[in-house]
Formats: sequence, structure tokens, C-alpha cells
Amino acid sequence: MDYYLEIPPSPTSAVTSVNGQTGAVTINYVANAGSLTTSVYNKSGALIPKGAVVYISGAHGYLPKIDLAQANSESTSSKTYGLVVDDIGDNAQGTVVHTGVLNNLNTFGIAEGVSLWLSPTIPGGYTTTKPVAPNNSVYIGVCTRAHPNFGSIEVTIQNGYELEELHNVKITTPIADQSALQYDLAQTLWVNGAPKLTKATKTIFCIDNGDYATGQAAIDAASPGDTILFGSKTGGWGNLVIPAGKKLSLLGLQAERSVYAQVGSITFSPNTGLNILENELYIDRLYITASSGNVVYFDGTAPARIRLNNCYINATGTAKCIVSANTHGSSSAYITECQVSSSASQNIVQNTSGYLRIYRTNIDGIFTGLQVDAGTVEMSLSAISVNYSGNTATVSAGLLLAGVCLFSNTGSNSSGVSISAGASFASTYNTYSIASGTGYCVRGAGVHVYGYMTFQNSALAAFNVKVQNTLTNVPFTTSFTLAP
Repeated sequence: MDYYLEIPPSPTSAVTSVNGQTGAVTINYVANAGSLTTSVYNKSGALIPKGAVVYISGAHGYLPKIDLAQANSESTSSKTYGLVVDDIGDNAQGTVVHTGVLNNLNTFGIAEGVSLWLSPTIPGGYTTTKPVAPNNSVYIGVCTRAHPNFGSIEVTIQNGYELEELHNVKITTPIADQSALQYDLAQTLWVNGAPKLTKATKTIFCIDNGDYATGQAAIDAASPGDTILFGSKTGGWGNLVIPAGKKLSLLGLQAERSVYAQVGSITFSPNTGLNILENELYIDRLYITASSGNVVYFDGTAPARIRLNNCYINATGTAKCIVSANTHGSSSAYITECQVSSSASQNIVQNTSGYLRIYRTNIDGIFTGLQVDAGTVEMSLSAISVNYSGNTATVSAGLLLAGVCLFSNTGSNSSGVSISAGASFASTYNTYSIASGTGYCVRGAGVHVYGYMTFQNSALAAFNVKVQNTLTNVPFTTSFTLAP
């Protein structure tokens, strides 16, 4: 291979021995410039113009073969070699500058002193904007003269490197998604380790200057497993519809003098096979309110679980607070440590299928507190208070399991718990309190009520507890007390 060293004129030009081998290195002399150049061969199928950035793509005879370089891939950028001195036709030999000055270029519009980078969009081109990943960053040089015909570039090729090309980094393949780079003391190398995350999750902030203006916009943008944080906002964050299959955590940020962040109604309907199976939809510390329909509505036909924790659920107008209506046998809803209140003449909590668990929760309103139409409702360490009309609890079908609960009805002539024929009711260590009148603490047609119970009535006559006589199996351990 001949090497051409362009330097100012000198009276000497020959070398008879290189590393002990007889031969010649030709030294060309170009006035007013110094450049290191190499003879190359163009076999690209087209002319390569003067000033084009090229890379070594192979060999032709004893010459390196060149093609147009481009920063959009590793293969066309990592071997960037230099700039073409003059046009090189196809299947022709030419010269490339890989270090030093290249003159007589069109550099009009490029400020002198500006750095040039290999272009990711134009084959053989350069740009003043440094490319960003996944494009490769290859430094070409500096514009030393801006001119439409006599411009100059000081060429200094610096190829960018991949992470695994660093001498103290050892990357083994195949590389697993979300692998972590970690230091291996035994090898004294940085190596790729096992992924540290099993799934990509993020936290979305819904605050006055947060990510989204409405709660629904945040839910639509969220991925399964994400957490959405709701802060205080005048008027709340609006109604929320959770798409089927999205496991999300909806959390309220505690505001000054307020435990809850307000949203509108929440609807979750897993259907058509899209469900959250063993995972949960988790809702915590939200003030959930609506004036029509259902404040919290859980329906659908696919298995899923929903959990409400530390929430204030409020119904006004014609709304029901909570309706659990998912028809799949393995679906369940959990209400834990919540305050459920209603000023509407509607059932407050209603279960129409599946399983509903109520724990350490207070339910109060003016109509029936708990309506069991199907499935199983398990209630413990909780209280239901009705102060106008309707039963404290009505079991028309299915099963109600109640333990250590208070059923209080202060409405005139209303009952505590009413059980229809065919329904089931299990009571353990509960207290039933009703107002004076013709209402019953517990009533039903041939139902079995068992466990220890305390009946209270505010009538003047002692022990006027109004237990309907069609009940069977009422244990002798039942106590009758006069309400204070």
C-alpha cells in the first residue's frame, strides 16, 4: 500500500528501507497544507463526490474499499475513515484525507470553528448537531473556513464507542431486557447482570401542576402496575373508569387538614376475558363521591379483585355508594377501614354476586344500609346505622356472615336485619338496636339465627325487643337489654 504524506515542499523525497525491507514510500508535497491521506478504491456502484465522509467496507486488491458513512447504524459508522479529496468514480481509485486539512469545499452557512459530526440522515454527509442514541456519534472535525467554493475542514476522525467496546466492560449475550450493569470484583470488570426489575412501573402525579389535568387522563396513560397519586384539587379529579385488565394503585396524597383527595365515581368492569386475576385494583385515601348512578361500581363477568382502603365514599342525590355486581364466582371486593355515607333514598351497599368483605367500616345513611341479593357478604368489626327508613340490612338471597358488628336503626317502625326465605344469616356477638315502634331487631321466615346476640330497644317497656316469632333456632344465650 502506498501512503501519501502531504507536507510543505522539501528537497528530499525517497526512503529506500522500511523496517529492514527494501521498498519505497512515496512522499507527495502539497503547498500551504499538511494532510495524511490514503489511496482507496470505490466499488460502491456510484460516484463518490469530493468531501463525502466514507468508511472502510473491505478491500480491493491492495487498496481499502470505501462506502458512504452514515451515523444511523453501527456497521456504517464505526469504521469511519476520512473525507474524499476529489470525486471518485465507480470502480476507480482515489484519495481520502483521514487527518489534516481538506480545502476547496462548499462550507457556506457553517460558522468557522464549529464542530462537525457524521450525519445520521444523509449518507456521506456531516452535521453541526451532535447525534444522540440510537444514532452513533462520530466526530469529523472542525470547519476552519466558511466559503461556498474555498471552504476548509480540519479533519480529525474520532469514532464513537459502544458500551461493550470499553476495555473494562464485558457484556455477554444474549442481553436480557432491563439488565443492570454491575462491577464484578473477581474479574475486575463491569458486567451485565440479571434484570433488577420484573416489570416497568411508574408513578403518575395528579396534582395542581402534575402530569395530567384529569384523573381519567392519568388512568388512560397508565400501564398495569402503575401507581397514580392524587393531590388536592378544587372540584376533584372527575369520574374514573378503570379499563379491564389494568392493575393500578390509586392513592390520595394527604392534604393540609384533610386526609382525602377527591375524585368522582369509580367504575371497574372486567369483561371479555380481560381481567386482573390474582392481582388487585387498590384504592386508598380517596374521597369518592357522586350524585347519581353508583359511586363505586364493580361489575363484569371475568375474575378480578378490588380493594378500597381508608376511603370516604359518599352518595348524594340518587346515587348508591357501593355496588358489587361481578358475576364471576372467583371475583371479590374488599372494603376496609372506610367511611360509607349516603343522604340518598337508595341502598347504601349492595352485593348482587360473588364475595364482599366489609371490615372495620362504618356505613350510615337514611335507607337500607346493606342489601344482599346474591353471593356472600362477610362483615366484621363494623357498624351499620340507618336513621330514617329501610332495614339496617336486608338479605333477599345468598349469605350474610356478621361478627362483632352493630346494627342500629333509629327509623320508626324499621327493622334491623330482614332475611327472606331461602337466604342465610349467621350472627356472632352482634348488637342489634332499633327504635320504638313495630320494627324488629331481626326478622325472617324460617331462618336460622345462631350465636350470641344483644338486642336493644328504646321502648319504655323493658325487653320490648320485637323479635319476630317466626324465627327458629334463636339460642337461649340471647340477651335482652334496654337501650340507654
